[in-house]
Amino acid sequence: MEKEISNKVNLLHQSAEECDEQGVSIEVQITAGVPIKNVVL
Repeated sequence: MEKEISNKVNLLHQSAEECDEQGVSIEVQITAGVPIKNVVL
C-alpha cells in the first residue's frame, strides 16, 4: 500500500511541475480516510 501511495504522489508531483512550467498553478490536498467521491479537486 505504501508503495502505491508513493507512486501516486510522484505522479502528482510530476504533473504539478509540468503545469508550473506552463504557468498553471495547482494545489493538491490529500486527506487519508476520505472516500474519493467526497474529495474535491
